[in-house]
Amino acid sequence: MRFKLFLTSPESNILFENLANLVVIFAVPVALRQYLRKSRSEQREHEQAVYDALDDKYLEFQQFCIAHPELDIADTPHDASLKSTTSSEEKILRQRQELAAFSMLTSLFERAFLMYTDERSVTPGNRFSNALRRITSFVQGGRRPSATLSNQWAGWENYIKNFCKRQNFRQAFSETAHTYDKDFADYLNDIISPPRDQA
Repeated sequence: MRFKLFLTSPESNILFENLANLVVIFAVPVALRQYLRKSRSEQREHEQAVYDALDDKYLEFQQFCIAHPELDIADTPHDASLKSTTSSEEKILRQRQELAAFSMLTSLFERAFLMYTDERSVTPGNRFSNALRRITSFVQGGRRPSATLSNQWAGWENYIKNFCKRQNFRQAFSETAHTYDKDFADYLNDIISPPRDQA
């Protein structure tokens, strides 16, 4: 009987409210910690998936380069003396094959650009100098990308810039630029021919 009276008394209501508040006070930080832990884990998994997908495609391109050493498409350009010993038909065939191979490589660059950069932050005329600021924030909530992702994009960007120095790559890109994502094509064009204020 006393217990029944206690449960219906105003003091018991206050006690139960305080207990409920304590539960909330302790439960919210625990839930937040679990959410952050899960979010970081998902971020790491996503980063690894991005890396693996691009790495697989890059290795396919490298295997193609190994299978076709006669083409000037590998990381290191051919010596100029090797190019002059072919007939005009062979030269035309090789140029077509190089165009196809560079299209494959440019598609890989486009994929890296789109996976590592946030298209919404691309602004005309400023793509080249602000590339690292456009690294994607792929985790909901707009968190900053990890150092790993930033470093991976920096590596891709250096690789892209090195190929953009090659005449045969620039020629191939000029013939196919209209087939790529506009922001990516603008980004590559800014590297190949920087605006006069950046030159």
